[in-house]
Amino acid sequence: MPQPNARIDSSRSWHMTGNVGAFADSERHLGHILKVESVWIAFDGTHLGEDGQGFQLIGVFPDPDSAKIAVEFVLLRINASRAS
Repeated sequence: MPQPNARIDSSRSWHMTGNVGAFADSERHLGHILKVESVWIAFDGTHLGEDGQGFQLIGVFPDPDSAKIAVEFVLLRINASRAS
């Protein structure tokens, strides 16, 4: 039996251009990563930062794959808490 959100989940993908990556589905921007000097900074695109401006910082990572995993993990955690 198909999951109700299977279409939306399967449409999520990363779009990378140089030192910037965006994670999005067909309806919204979900998160992004930026390379600053030698590290990658990950942001949650679904929540404002602590000061109420910009995106919420997830963390700083040594490589783009780690930063991508962090963004996806945060989104999974948010979806799981909403489902509870």
